[in-house]
Amino acid sequence: MKQKLKKPSADQIKNWEETAALFENENESLKMMKASRVLSAIEKRRLFGPGKTKQISVRLPEEDLEAVKEIAEANSRPYQQLVVVAVQQYLDRVVQGIQDHSKKNPKEVA
Repeated sequence: MKQKLKKPSADQIKNWEETAALFENENESLKMMKASRVLSAIEKRRLFGPGKTKQISVRLPEEDLEAVKEIAEANSRPYQQLVVVAVQQYLDRVVQGIQDHSKKNPKEVA
């Protein structure tokens, strides 16, 4: 049995009309494309969640691995999860540092 479709709200209709206008008006489309940018890895992860994963092999000094395992056990987490979180946080800091640097020195960024 087919369900009846709900009538779109006034806000939905307004949004559809505004979106359609962007595609119908070449100047608006170009303006929107110029204002758009590629998302950083941090932004993608925040918007879409974790992406596909890939198994890797990493060599760590035994002392570091033992320290990671102790921290993970103290937090009731698998140590592999702790390593993934550490890598993500490191990447977030590196990307943020690059973004901060490019804001201070826009001529250096290609």
